[in-house]
Amino acid sequence: MVASQQLAERRADLNRGLKTLRGEQQDLDSERARLLSGQDSMPQPPLYRAEQTRVGRAGAPLWQLVDFQETLSTAERAGIEAGLEASGLLDAWVSPDGQLQITTAADEASSRCTIPSGWHVHPFHIH
Repeated sequence: MVASQQLAERRADLNRGLKTLRGEQQDLDSERARLLSGQDSMPQPPLYRAEQTRVGRAGAPLWQLVDFQETLSTAERAGIEAGLEASGLLDAWVSPDGQLQITTAADEASSRCTIPSGWHVHPFHIH
């Protein structure tokens, strides 16, 4: 293989890598702008929950109703969020009367509990 062909192949590889990096940068810029505008990122719903399960249902997922205290560090927030997600609580459904509904993967059976005192749930409107 001649040197010019090797250089051309190397240049093509670098251009593909550059295109990939530019796409990733654009995605990150969009995500940053969305977050700076105050929009929350929506956690992935559990794979076991049917897509239309919550359509028309009164209430909201827990993650939309609560917020971190300003004194928590980024690492603390990430740890709390990861724990809530792993336990199924991050996406748990909160009804207008304050009942927390947790759907399990095993049979999509639901258990209900009351939000503990001391937790602060932001008010929300049901349309």
